[in-house]
Amino acid sequence: MLPLQVRFISGSRRGQKTAFHHSPVRAGRSRDSDLLVPELTEPLSSGRHAEFVFEDGHWWVVDCASTNGTRLNGLPVSRARLQDRDRLSFRDVDLEVRVGAARHLGRAALGAALIVLLAIMGWVAWEATRRPLDAIASAARRSVYLLTIHDAERRTAVGTAFAVDASGQLVTNAHVAAPLAALLATAQSPIPYAVGADDPERPRRITGIRLHPGWREGSISNDVALVTVEQGPALSPLQLARSDQLAALEPGVTVAIFGFPAAFTYPDRPLGSLAVNVLREVRGSRYLVVGVAVTAGSSGSPVFAIDGTVVGMIVGSGRAGAGNVGTEVNTSPGVALSAAVVREVLQ
Repeated sequence: MLPLQVRFISGSRRGQKTAFHHSPVRAGRSRDSDLLVPELTEPLSSGRHAEFVFEDGHWWVVDCASTNGTRLNGLPVSRARLQDRDRLSFRDVDLEVRVGAARHLGRAALGAALIVLLAIMGWVAWEATRRPLDAIASAARRSVYLLTIHDAERRTAVGTAFAVDASGQLVTNAHVAAPLAALLATAQSPIPYAVGADDPERPRRITGIRLHPGWREGSISNDVALVTVEQGPALSPLQLARSDQLAALEPGVTVAIFGFPAAFTYPDRPLGSLAVNVLREVRGSRYLVVGVAVTAGSSGSPVFAIDGTVVGMIVGSGRAGAGNVGTEVNTSPGVALSAAVVREVLQ
């Protein structure tokens, strides 16, 4: 099978490339899509918009009865064979496809052999971490919350938080919690809530916020806050790493981040996203640098070690150097506060 490469040439994922070596490749806004189209406020693309299929030695694009159709090089199509550098439009996003040349059989065979070898090696490595990651994802769904504000018309996402105490305490970034604290002080609409990925139908109203006393607006230093939610069913707290576990962290170890990036989050039914990467750098006892780009909504996301303990909390972008994260996709590595800093607000 010839590889298929897809490059985004518009939208929030502009410039990003993805290669596929299987068929079919599902494309659309649905979260189970192989090629995920970013969610917009008023989307024109469909949940299951189109598929790429490899048949008779060629790649084809097939429209899946989408609402607004698929265009190939500006013309509407229901099914069409793809050529190298063809351009596709799913209305919300434009793509360029790259397909291998069939006449280079020798090179393609060698490339296929290398792909198979790399796939086998990747499968072996993945199997070694898959089960722990499954456990992390399961725990995160029960323990990580989307912080929102509710008014009469809609629910707006503002950041991520996670449970640290069964009685109703969450932690997040101070720069996320500070505006919510201001709303609590007015006792007027809109109202801040914590919405669980595992139980979105029963949001918990936020009743109290305590900012780290050492935090200053615009700084990532001490950017942590304790959030209290109304009484209800017991929370499922995550386990913060011990000091000896934090001291043993080294660059290159696998880490996982679970949060609610705004580009892929529905405030009414947050599902959350688990991103797996490596720890790039340990900066003293207070900061970690992870190899995951930070987007709006990721602030406050827990950073897990492979054993499931929380070693840090996403605070912002390595590029910005500040706590607030903009609305555009950022390719700089994320900066996290160490779990040791998170513990300070619990004392």
